[in-house]
Amino acid sequence: MAALYLFPFLLLAGLPPSDFSDIGAIFIWFVYFIVAFIILVIEAIIAHAWLDISFVPWGLALIFGSLLLTVALSPIFTLLGGLWIVPPAVAFLIGATQG
Repeated sequence: MAALYLFPFLLLAGLPPSDFSDIGAIFIWFVYFIVAFIILVIEAIIAHAWLDISFVPWGLALIFGSLLLTVALSPIFTLLGGLWIVPPAVAFLIGATQG
């Protein structure tokens, strides 16, 4: 399940830029966040349909829990770096325990 998030995110959003000092960094963060949300919704639907993982607790935990955990861990990771690390880790844990 982690690869189901990581590969489309790499194709759609690309690698994170190395410099966030300009005003466009806010736009890039917004685009990354929206792309991550869309991919997580699609991943939760696929996990429910093919892997028989229930949508109500685990699909919602995948969608909202990973994004909230990314924001909560933003002092450790940057927000854009967290979108590369936290959702695949949450997807891996849900897939390993429920899939």
